[in-house]
Amino acid sequence: MLIKYVLVFFFFLSYACIAQTIADNQRERFGVFTHFTINIHSADFQQLPNIDNCCQRFESGSGNQFSIGGLYEFPVSNRFGLSLRASYTDMSGELQTKENKPVFDIAANRLVQQATILHTINASLASIGFEPLVSYNPVRGMRLFTGMRIAYLNKISFIQNETIEQPGFVFVENNQKVRNERQGDLANIVNIQNSLMFGASMEFPLNKVRTLLLSPELFYSLGLQNLTTDLSWKYNSLRFGIALKFATPPMDTRIIAPPADSTTQPKPLPIVTQSPQTPKINPEYSIQTYSSINKETPTDTIIYDTYFSREIKPLLHYIFFDKNSSEIASRYTLLTRENTKKFTLENLSRLNILDTYYSLLNIVGKRLKDYPKAKITLVGCVSDNNGEKGNISLAKNRALSIQKYLTETWGIDSKRITVESRLLPMNYSRTNDANKAASDEENRRVEIVSDIPEITAPFIANDTVYETSPPIVYAIVHNPLMKGYTLQICGDNTLNLDNCVRYERYNSADTIAWKATDDYHLIEKNKAITFAINNDDMSQKVYKKIIVQQKKQTMSSRKTVETYRLILFDFDKSELSDNHRRIADVIQENITSTTNVSIEGSTDFLGDAAYNRRLSLERASATARYIGVPQQFVEGKGEQEYSTNSLPEGRFYNRTVTVKLVNIVP
Repeated sequence: MLIKYVLVFFFFLSYACIAQTIADNQRERFGVFTHFTINIHSADFQQLPNIDNCCQRFESGSGNQFSIGGLYEFPVSNRFGLSLRASYTDMSGELQTKENKPVFDIAANRLVQQATILHTINASLASIGFEPLVSYNPVRGMRLFTGMRIAYLNKISFIQNETIEQPGFVFVENNQKVRNERQGDLANIVNIQNSLMFGASMEFPLNKVRTLLLSPELFYSLGLQNLTTDLSWKYNSLRFGIALKFATPPMDTRIIAPPADSTTQPKPLPIVTQSPQTPKINPEYSIQTYSSINKETPTDTIIYDTYFSREIKPLLHYIFFDKNSSEIASRYTLLTRENTKKFTLENLSRLNILDTYYSLLNIVGKRLKDYPKAKITLVGCVSDNNGEKGNISLAKNRALSIQKYLTETWGIDSKRITVESRLLPMNYSRTNDANKAASDEENRRVEIVSDIPEITAPFIANDTVYETSPPIVYAIVHNPLMKGYTLQICGDNTLNLDNCVRYERYNSADTIAWKATDDYHLIEKNKAITFAINNDDMSQKVYKKIIVQQKKQTMSSRKTVETYRLILFDFDKSELSDNHRRIADVIQENITSTTNVSIEGSTDFLGDAAYNRRLSLERASATARYIGVPQQFVEGKGEQEYSTNSLPEGRFYNRTVTVKLVNIVP
C-alpha cells in the first residue's frame, strides 16, 4: 500500500511539470526543509532486556513526528546532480500488541480466563543525520533521489505498561488495571544508523527568474541496522513536507536570430568596433510612508509603549455532541495517557479563548489531579428533538464517554465522578423555528459541575502588550514601470530574512498597511525599521527608513490593563449567576480611585437584533450595579462574534459581559 501511494505521488508530480519545456538544471541550490514524518517501527521481540513483560511478541509500531534540516544541491551533468543534506529527525513511536490473559472480575468477584491485555512501549529517540543523495531530473522542476542516510542515535528512552482494555477487570497479582509499568533508557544502542533513501520533489518558482523555489517533497527511508544489539528492532520512515530553496541566477542563454533574407542587397555597413550596450532602465521610483490611508500625514518615526495585561478567560463547562452521537467531537483536544504527563496549564496561556476551551477536559483532569478531594458530576442531556426525543440512554452515554476519558486517560478514580442524565438541560436553549437547529445543538451537551469552584475556575493569562503610534504604517511604492514587486520590512539596515517580513504585490498602485504590533519583535529589538523594494526591472534596491523610539514613561502613561469576561449567561438571560458574582467580586477588589472602567455586554446572533441590543445592555447594567460602577460606563454592543456563531460553544462565549480595567501604576 505504501509503494502505491509513492507511485501516485510520482505520477502527479510528473503530470504537473510536462508543460514546462526549458531546462534549468545547471544551477546550484541552497535551502532548508521541514517534513512531517510517519515513523514505522519493525520489531520481532518479546520484551526489552531485563524488563518484565508477559506479551507474546512486539512486531510493529508507529508514530507521527517531524524532521528539519538544510540542503545543498549542485549539478554534475544535464540530468544528474548531487544533494547533500543534514537533518534532525524525531524517530519516536509506540509499539503495541494484544493478547488474552486470565484476570479478575471485580463485580462478579471471580477469575475470568480470557480478557484483552494491551502491551505498550512508548519509545523516545531522535537522530542527527547526513544524507548524500544522487538526483535525477526527468523534466524541468522534478527531481528523483536515491542515496543513504548516515545518522547518529544518542539514546532510546522508553515507557512500558500492560493495561486491561475491558472495564471492571483487574490483574490478580496487584488488583489494578495496569501492571509492569517501567521506564528508563535502553542499553547497547547502535549509535550509527544507516538507511537507504528514495524520494521525489517538485520545484515551483516564487519569482520570475526562478531563484526562489518552493518544493514539496516525499522521502522513504529503509533502515539497515537494528536500533540495539540486543533486539530485532528496525526503524523506517515516510517523510513529506516542504523545502525552501535559493538557486543561483540563470545564465543568459538567449540566441540571436540571423537577419531575414532579402532580394535587395543593402550597401555594406561600416564595421562597428564598439560592443553594443544594453540600455539601462532607470525608472522614477520611491517609497513613501504615511500614518493614515488618505496620505495626509507622512511618518518617519514609530513610537512604541508596553504595558502589563491580565486577561481572565472564563471556562465554559459544557461539552457539546453531534446529533445522535455519544462520541466526543474531534474539535476537542484529547490526549493519550502518556501525553498527560507533559500537559501544563501554562502552555494554554497564549491560546485564544475558544482554543483554550477545547482543552476543557484536560484542564478538568489536571485540576482533579491537583485537588485530590474534589468531586464532579457529569449531567448528560439531549435535544429531545429530531431523533433524540425521549432518548435518556443517549444522554447517559454522553456523560459516560466523558467519565471514561477522565478515568482511563487522566487516571481519575471513578468514585469521584457522578454520572447523571436528563432530557433537556435545566436551563435549556429555546428559539423560534428559524433557529431551532441552533438551540438543538446547544442542548446536546454534558454539563460538568464541581463541588469546589477551583475545578471550573476561570483561566488567567498574563502578557506584555505593545502599542505603537501610529498603529498602522501605510507604505506606498511609486514606480510606473513596475508590474509587481516585493516589499521587505526589516530591522535596522539588515535585509536578513530572519529579521524581516515580506509583502508580495502585483500592482504598483497597491498600498501596503503594516500593523507594527503584529511584528513587535522588530519594534522591540531595533532602533530603525527599513522598508526595501526590489524588482527585476530595477537596477538597484530602494530603501526607506523609519526611526523607532520607546515612549518616555510618565505618571500618566504607566498602566496595566485587566480584562474580565463573564460567560454562561443562559439563553435570553441577564441575571448574574454564582460564577458571575465570584468574578465580579474579584473585579470590585481591583477597582481603585485611578481605575478607568468600561463595561460592554453582548449576545450571539440568535433572535431579533434590536431585542439582542437591549439584552446585551441589561447584562452589562446588571454587572455594573453589582460592582458599583455608574451606568455612564456601560454599553450594550448587541450581536457580536468574538467567537464563531456557527458553533454552540462560540455562541455561549458571545453571550458575555466584558469588563476592562485600566489602572495607572504609581
